[in-house]
Amino acid sequence: MKGMKAVRRGVIRKGQIELKEPLPLPDGVEVEVTVKVAEEKRGMSPRDALKLAGTLGSAEAKALREALNEFRKGASIFHSWRGE
Repeated sequence: MKGMKAVRRGVIRKGQIELKEPLPLPDGVEVEVTVKVAEEKRGMSPRDALKLAGTLGSAEAKALREALNEFRKGASIFHSWRGE
């Protein structure tokens, strides 16, 4: 346990940090906390998109595929511009 480091996300509620997932530590263990305000997510991660894929109707799935294809085109242009 000594020297253990863990990064967790949480929210502030009534002045207390509420972690989104528990730490594997027993009650009463003293910890040192460094706080960094989380950056806002700018969209959906590929993992999140795959989780949703099974829940989409055909029109939604088509729109998602088109959006991903547009994103890939933009990424391809960016990489060719950088010479990659």
